[in-house]
Amino acid sequence: MRVANASRLKHGMGTVWHGDKGWIHVDRGDVLEASDPSILKEIAGPGEKLLYKSTDHCQNFLDCIKSRKETITPAEIAHRSISVGLLGEIAMLTNQKIQWDPEKEEIIGNEYASRLLSRPYRQPWTLPVI
Repeated sequence: MRVANASRLKHGMGTVWHGDKGWIHVDRGDVLEASDPSILKEIAGPGEKLLYKSTDHCQNFLDCIKSRKETITPAEIAHRSISVGLLGEIAMLTNQKIQWDPEKEEIIGNEYASRLLSRPYRQPWTLPVI
């Protein structure tokens, strides 16, 4: 993956999740890495959701329309997954660190970055507040 300054990123495609105990890198291929490889052997705990494997999201969606089975990426998981990438893009565009409030789904203390979360709709279109 190349960014505007033509530097190469260490992990290429995918997402790197940083936490208090290290990082995990995942992508759409078979890449799964972690700063502590033993964490990759952990099995989901009680109440955690395991997803089934799908190699084609579009076909999976069409298949699930017919079967009524839940898609590989339910709406909430898809929303949370893409949010990370969109927030990363906003950070790159503004060249600033951003703070995210996941409960309110708002960028904290950066009005310019916050405006990049959405754009005005052309009349007469609106997005209803639910």
